[in-house]
Parts: sequence; C-alpha cells; structure tokens
Amino acid sequence: VGNPYASALDGYEFILDNISSGPGRAATDVIDGSLYFWEHFANATHNLAEYEGGYATFTLVGGTKAISNHILINNSLAVGEKTPGQYVPVSQGFFVNAFTGGTITFKNSQRTFKKEEIGSSVFMKGTIESSNRTTNSDNSLKEDNRQKIRLMFDSSLGYHRQLLVGVDENCTSGFDIGYDGLLIEDIPEDMYWVIDNENYIIQGVPDFNNDRVLPLEVKTNADGNIVIRIDYLENISDDLDIYLHDAELGTFHDLRDSDFSIFLNSGIHSNRFEIVFETLGDGALNLEEENIESIGLHYSNSNESIVLVNPNYLKISEVELFDILGKLILKETNIPISNIIEIEASGLSTGTYILKAETEFGTTTKKVIIN
Repeated sequence: VGNPYASALDGYEFILDNISSGPGRAATDVIDGSLYFWEHFANATHNLAEYEGGYATFTLVGGTKAISNHILINNSLAVGEKTPGQYVPVSQGFFVNAFTGGTITFKNSQRTFKKEEIGSSVFMKGTIESSNRTTNSDNSLKEDNRQKIRLMFDSSLGYHRQLLVGVDENCTSGFDIGYDGLLIEDIPEDMYWVIDNENYIIQGVPDFNNDRVLPLEVKTNADGNIVIRIDYLENISDDLDIYLHDAELGTFHDLRDSDFSIFLNSGIHSNRFEIVFETLGDGALNLEEENIESIGLHYSNSNESIVLVNPNYLKISEVELFDILGKLILKETNIPISNIIEIEASGLSTGTYILKAETEFGTTTKKVIIN
C-alpha cells in the first residue's frame, strides 16, 4: 500500500483506523498495526542478489531504522540511517501485515500538512537535502512524553539492528496489536525481542518497573564478538537502571555505564539475554565478582583457538587448558591486556575441556567442547 494523497498521511491515525484492539476505531483488526518501509542503501541495480537495504518499522510506539537484509552490506559499508516518523510523505509506499483481513481504510481525517523533514516525515528512498528540511514552527509535532529505550546490536559480521521498547498505558506484557512490530526479515545475524514465542523489533510495555523483564534472542552466523548497547534514550530519568542480564553466566551488565560485549559461538542464543531494571539481591554486584564474571572464556572450533573476551581490560596472568581428567594440556602466561585475546590451540582431540584464567581479581573457569 502507500500514501494515496497529495499530502502527508498521519501514521498513527492510519493504524487506529485499521485496528479494533485497544484505542483502535475499526470493527476488526484488519492489520496488525505495523508499517514497514523499504530503505534501499546502495547499488542501483535490477539484480535482486545485489540489493542492499532493509525494512524500517513503525508502530504506535515509534519507528526503528532498517537493517541490511544481505551480507553484501559489507561491500559498500552502507547502513540504515532513516527512522520513519509519524507522518508518511506523499507517494511513500509501505507494507502491512493482514491480521483478520478485510478492507484497508484511508480517510481524509488521516491527511495532514507536513513537509518532508528529518524526525517526523521521512521519505525512505533517496536522501533529504538540508535545503528541503523545515522547522516545526507552523506544524509542530505532538509532544511525545513516553519513555523509550533504543538498543543497538552490533554483530561480528557487521550487521547493526536497532530495537525499540516504549511505555504506553494501552500496552500489556504480552502482544499488543498496533504497538508491537513483528520481525519480518531473516537476517544471518540479528537480535530481537521475544514476546509469546514470536520475534519483534518494537514492543510496548505498561512500565519500566523493577520487576519488568524483556527477553532477547541473539542469532549469530559465525563465531565472534557481539555488542549490545544503548543507542539512545527518550524521556528516561537519570535514576533508571538498565541492565543486560546474562542468565547463562549469571551476570548483570549496566548498559548506562558501558556497552556489553561478549564472544558467542554461531547459533541461536535463546533464553539467555534479557533487559531488566534491577539486579538480584540488594541490586548491586560486588565489584571484584563483577570484574571476574566479565571475563568470557571460549574455544573457537572454526579457528582452533582459545578466545578470551576481556571488556574491562583486566590483567590476566595465565590461561590453562585441562582435559576432563584434569591433565594440563596447554598453559600460556604471555597474555596481552586487550579486550579480545586469541591463543592458538590447534590439533586437540574432540572432547570436553576445562579453561581456566587467572586474573588480578581471582580465578574463573569454564567447560568447553572441542570438536
């Protein structure tokens, strides 16, 4: 579908006129309330295999940038830069997901005078030159005071996925039509919210209270280091704690203090990562324990090497590898201070091993499988 009018289309009004759930005004949920805008990054070609682009997403919570849908993104270093806003420009096309199905409704009441500009009415093909940008003096945006958190996932292969979660009084802890934006792409490396066993780019919740838990799933296509970080915050108070909980390691990382970085083997990492707003116990981790637990110990089967992820740049005096019977297989003491450390360990037999690292704050160990 697309904006059929010779004026901007209010995306909020369009969604509300085509859903019945929550504040919707339609008789049925014709669509699920998500709008998808294709952004073409690079390579003006008719060859589908050379397309470089992705789908930006918009719901009643807000909009998110696109991610590339092909590994060719690395050839041009192009990324999604445009975030769809409330107003859909003249002639802008977009996709919707049918929910119960039916007739999609366009109304004159959805029309508004809004010049194309960054932040509110963005045409997703091409660029908006600075000379065409306008101010909001004559047609200001309705002030949006809702709390919003935008996360960014940086994969080892160069993909960048922006996620959005926002607070709205009409939202629940489950799936909310019009507010939660379904993931419609199959990207080799990605991160997304998980709601009722489905994957989403955008989600709305009733609050950011201490008992709120926002599950994430991470998909990687190769062994490597990934980063999860705060992209930016909207209407978030300085005293709101935002943690990335790693259920496998039992750690809580303060995302407002620094980015979260970890080495992951290829695969889908479910039921491991989640955003929370308090830590277990008294809400604070012992500094020494936190530093020790920040060390990631891994074995890369593809590179035949031991990989240490050291985000806090701790001093590591030695690394040892033992077989399951306790026999010392490898010992390394010449270890640089770096955030990613790789130690060659080739020619090992298939089996279970124990990795041990001695740091300035104590010892950490991990069981690894070599195949």
